[in-house]
Amino acid sequence: MPRVAVTIVFLGGQARPIGRAARTKDLTGHLTFGMEQSGLRSNMLRPMRFKRLLLCLLATWGGVICGLVVLYARWIGLPRKIEGYWAHPHVTWYWTGYPPLGYPFPGVVQYVYTDAAGDEVKHGPLLEHGVRGNGVFLARTGFYFEDPLNGLFTEYQTYWGTKSKDTWHDHGKVESSMFYPVPNLEPCNH
Repeated sequence: MPRVAVTIVFLGGQARPIGRAARTKDLTGHLTFGMEQSGLRSNMLRPMRFKRLLLCLLATWGGVICGLVVLYARWIGLPRKIEGYWAHPHVTWYWTGYPPLGYPFPGVVQYVYTDAAGDEVKHGPLLEHGVRGNGVFLARTGFYFEDPLNGLFTEYQTYWGTKSKDTWHDHGKVESSMFYPVPNLEPCNH
C-alpha cells in the first residue's frame, strides 16, 4: 500500500507534513498530528485572555445600556428644558390586562417641574394612551404652560385611532373646539 503524505500550509507560510511519521503523542497521550510543531495546538487550547473577556463584557453591557436609554427616550422622554424651565416626565403606568396576561405601559406622560414651594407644576407636552385589546394607542395629546392648558389638545378615538376632537386652549380658557366624524363601529356587509 502506498504511503500518502499531506501538507498543510498555515497563514504563517510554514508547511508541516502530516502523515504517519508526523503523528506524535503529547504529554496527555493525545495524538497531535504535528500541530505542536507549528504552535497551532497551543493557540487553539489557550483560554481567552482576561482583558479581552472583560472588554467584551463591558462593550456588551454598554450596548445594552445605550439601547435602553434610546428606548426610554423614544417611549417616555428624557428631562429637558421647555420654555425656560427644566422639566422632567411624570409617568402614570397602567396595565393592558390582568397581570399574568397584560404588560405595563406609560398611560399618562406629562412633563412637570418643581416650583419654589415644592409643588409639581405641569409644563410641557402631555401624552395619554388607551388600550384596545392588548395594543396600546394614543388617546390624547396636548400642552401645558405653567399648569393651565395651553395650545391645541387633540383627542383620538382609541378603537380606530382617528381624531375625534380638537380643542384650542389659551392659558386655561377654551377658545374653540372642533369635532370630527367618528367611523361607524358596526361591521359592513358587502
